[in-house]
Amino acid sequence: MLYRYLLGLFCATCAILVLASCGDSKANGTGEFATVQAVANYTGTASSIDLTPATAVPVVAPYTITSTAYTVPSTGSTSPIVVSDLIINRITVTLVPALTSNPDLGTLTTQFPTASQPLVVPGANLINVEVVQAALKTFLQANVPTGTTVSYRAYVSFDMQEQNTRRSATVTAPGFLVVNFTN
Repeated sequence: MLYRYLLGLFCATCAILVLASCGDSKANGTGEFATVQAVANYTGTASSIDLTPATAVPVVAPYTITSTAYTVPSTGSTSPIVVSDLIINRITVTLVPALTSNPDLGTLTTQFPTASQPLVVPGANLINVEVVQAALKTFLQANVPTGTTVSYRAYVSFDMQEQNTRRSATVTAPGFLVVNFTN
């Protein structure tokens, strides 16, 4: 009886581990395509953006998307497949309140800025992302009392597609950028 219980527990644990490992590594910042894999990282020097009513908008943050060709296993040589460029179809900036007392952003929680460079070629590519747009600044000016500071965490994702194969994946930059607004 104990053997049957332990076997069932082992099988259940294995099933949970297998299901937990499914996915395309979105939270890890890596997207896998047919000929390349892509990684996105915030490359700015500041860990936060400080806004005031006088701050000019849009506020951009630099992200680097690195596209690397797959290598053939056991030989170490570059893949004989023609490496494809990536097209950025959409950038998503999701703003999450750092404190529950911060005002809810409503429809401004998710923003879709346009890509400064919509084509990602193999290697490192600098992409400037509009983290703060005019509508967000206007909303914060109207809803944050004078002398108050609010903070939001900005998570940035890139929906990309291989140009030659049309394979799509979402690459989310690891971590977040803090957006502080003082009215």
